[in-house]
Amino acid sequence: LLQIHGGADVRGGYTDAKLFYVPDFDEGALIEDVYGSIEKVNGTVIEISNTYNGYSLTDNDGKEIEVKEGDKISLALSEY
Repeated sequence: LLQIHGGADVRGGYTDAKLFYVPDFDEGALIEDVYGSIEKVNGTVIEISNTYNGYSLTDNDGKEIEVKEGDKISLALSEY
């Protein structure tokens, strides 16, 4: 399950939880990275991942991305 915090108050601001099915998932493998893109309401597309710090979605420069209502989020998972 993956849930994204959009930067609001810690008591709220989370997206709905998403459940991912990973085909051919090896038992014992770990999901390490989340990556994808966010299309902002103005049409700007930002490539994102959690590889910069391991826990939040950032752009390629390591800047945390604020998710706002109307943004389109497209994510994928990688395993090792």
